[in-house]
Amino acid sequence: MTAAIAGIDTPRLDQLAIVFLVARICQTLTHTLFHESNFTVGIHFTFFAIQVHSYAMDGGDHHANRLGLVLAHATRRP
Repeated sequence: MTAAIAGIDTPRLDQLAIVFLVARICQTLTHTLFHESNFTVGIHFTFFAIQVHSYAMDGGDHHANRLGLVLAHATRRP
């Protein structure tokens, strides 16, 4: 919503939103489907780090909340 209200619609932001959403889903699946071990915690953290990286790489737009923009694009419907 934030991106739509701010009038921001870029292909890069769309790509980052997809990366963020896929990493979030993978993080959740790793957490819920596998028994906790050092290996699965490492995988879980890797997906979390991807989310943080996609959040930080939004193009430097400081006019709106970065995470809000990424999530808005990740969950929007065509």
